[in-house]
Amino acid sequence: MQAVSDFLIVFNIETSKISVTLFLIFLGLLYWYLVRPFSVLSRCGIKHPKPVPFFGNLFMFQQGFFKPLNDLVKTYGKVCGYYLGQTPVIVVADPDMLRQVLVKDFSNFPNRNVRKLYKEKM
Repeated sequence: MQAVSDFLIVFNIETSKISVTLFLIFLGLLYWYLVRPFSVLSRCGIKHPKPVPFFGNLFMFQQGFFKPLNDLVKTYGKVCGYYLGQTPVIVVADPDMLRQVLVKDFSNFPNRNVRKLYKEKM
């Protein structure tokens, strides 16, 4: 009987160490998952404010929308970015570059976040 209880005590200690290790690995992977998308703009060389994990720069827009965008352009330049949640958003405030993107190279930029404003007939 003593051997069985000694085995169970050792097993419980081993189980708790494994549980703590798995929990720490889970926390590390969760942090990596929440922070990983915030490197997209940096890898592209686009300046941006530091995002908060999971929320991005969402709190920047508490007072309104246009003043924070104006502050972004003044602080980071005419081409900058921010994160809405984990989605990167690029701000282009240079008229020549806008003309290039929206007119001349329109077909090269498929992710323009364009909404459908009409319904198709069935």
